Amino acid sequence: MYNFANLWQTDSIIDLYSGLKVKKMEPIGFFGDKYQRFYVHFISVIKNQQNPNEYLVYGKNKLKDNISEIMGSLKISKASIYDFKEIDSIEQGILKGTYILFEDNSKAGTGKFYGKFETEFMIINDNIYYSSIYLSADGFLNNQFQGVWSSYSSGKNYTCNWGDYRIPDSGDLDNGAGEFSVNEKYYANGWRSFETSKGYGMNATREEIEKARDEENKEWWE
Repeated sequence: MYNFANLWQTDSIIDLYSGLKVKKMEPIGFFGDKYQRFYVHFISVIKNQQNPNEYLVYGKNKLKDNISEIMGSLKISKASIYDFKEIDSIEQGILKGTYILFEDNSKAGTGKFYGKFETEFMIINDNIYYSSIYLSADGFLNNQFQGVWSSYSSGKNYTCNWGDYRIPDSGDLDNGAGEFSVNEKYYANGWRSFETSKGYGMNATREEIEKARDEENKEWWE
């Protein structure tokens, strides 16, 4: 049976047009109805040898200046291969499942994340890869996580979604056509550096753009 662990922790993906590996964008996410920017990074994903449909996860998340460790699991409920082939030598497929991730309950203001996910993959020479067939196409996305964060102390739930290149069910946060583009009214909720780092559309100085890019490239989970 295939091991899908690398689909959720790889930092590089194959550009099929050039044949080269390129840096994968870090997941983008939001928390709550004000679309506060949310960060998540899976540091380790390991297939559970006792349950081949479960993957054990360790990572970190960040909300504003608060960074928390997370541990939990992804459980695949369905794996299927698409009937069509965009490229004859490559099969494409999708995983669907559920996730639950726990923050450290010894710390104040922590809780758990749970919901559903969808991840697309491709098979090349019987090896599993992160699906990048449509990487250069408008609207490319993958690793879509949609669910809630639930407070340990109060039990109150907040919407918390994230994904690669786009975010599921992101309402009016994303007003981009070809790529994820943040609605200006949410810049103050942690998104200004994301937009400034693109280097266009913000009337920013070169210094401001470089500063934003440094901010976006920080490995905050280290």
